[in-house]
Amino acid sequence: CDVRKMESGRGSITLKDILLSADDHWRKGDKDKCIKAYEDALEFAKGDEEKEAMVHMGLGFALLRMPEVRLKKKGILHLLGAKSIADKRGEEAQAVFVQDIIAKASAQVKTLELKSGGAKEMQRVSGSDERKSGNETNETGIDKGGAEGPDAYSSCAKGLIIKYKVMLFMKGTPTQPECIHSLKTVKILDALGLDFYPYNVMKAHPKLQAAIKQIGKWPFFPQLYVNGKLFGGRDVIEGLDDDEELVEALKKAGIP
Repeated sequence: CDVRKMESGRGSITLKDILLSADDHWRKGDKDKCIKAYEDALEFAKGDEEKEAMVHMGLGFALLRMPEVRLKKKGILHLLGAKSIADKRGEEAQAVFVQDIIAKASAQVKTLELKSGGAKEMQRVSGSDERKSGNETNETGIDKGGAEGPDAYSSCAKGLIIKYKVMLFMKGTPTQPECIHSLKTVKILDALGLDFYPYNVMKAHPKLQAAIKQIGKWPFFPQLYVNGKLFGGRDVIEGLDDDEELVEALKKAGIP
C-alpha cells in the first residue's frame, strides 16, 4: 500500500504526485478534480496489484463521500475491485476488512434509496454532516474530517496491519536498516527465529506513516504488530528481561 515512485512514459510524474494532487483538490473543495486525479492514479498503477488495490480504496472512499447515490454505488464498485485483488493475492484478512466496508456502504445506499425524495434527502444528510464539527464517521465508518480528504491512508494502514500475522513497520529493511532502533529490533527478532514481514515506512507516503502512528497511538518506528494488535516498539522488546520473557509475551499475543 505504499506510494513509492513509479516512472512511466509520463516523464517524471509519479503515482505519489498524482495522489498528492487528489488530496490537494479535495482540501480545496474541488471534488470533481479529486475524483479525476484518483482515476488517473488508477490508470497509472495498472500492472502493480498492490498499488492498484490501494488506489481503488482511495477512489472508493472519495466516491462514497459524494452526495449522489450513483457515485456512492460507483465507489462500492471500486472497493469491490480492491477486494478482488485481495482475494486473488490470498490476502484473507484484507479481503474481510474491505468486505465489511462494502457491506456498510451498501446498507447506507439502500437506506438512502428507500427514503422519500431520494436526491433531496441525500443532499439534506450531506449538508447536515458537513456542518458537524470535528472528525466524525458516517455509516460506512469513513472519516468525515473534510479538511483531510478521503481517508484512504488510514484504511491502507489498517489493511497492512492485518495483512500478516507478524508485521514490523521499520525504517529501512532487515538487510539495510536506516536507524539504530530498527537494527536492534530486527536482530532481536532474528535471534528468536521469528518469522515476520518487514515494511519499510521510509518508502511510504507521509500520510500513511502518520496513519500507522495514529492507529497504534505510538509516535515512533519501529512498531511490531502481532495478529493485528500493537505488540510494541524497540523499547518494549528490549525492556523484557530475557528471551524467555519475550517469547512468553509473544505467545500471549498469539505467536506459537
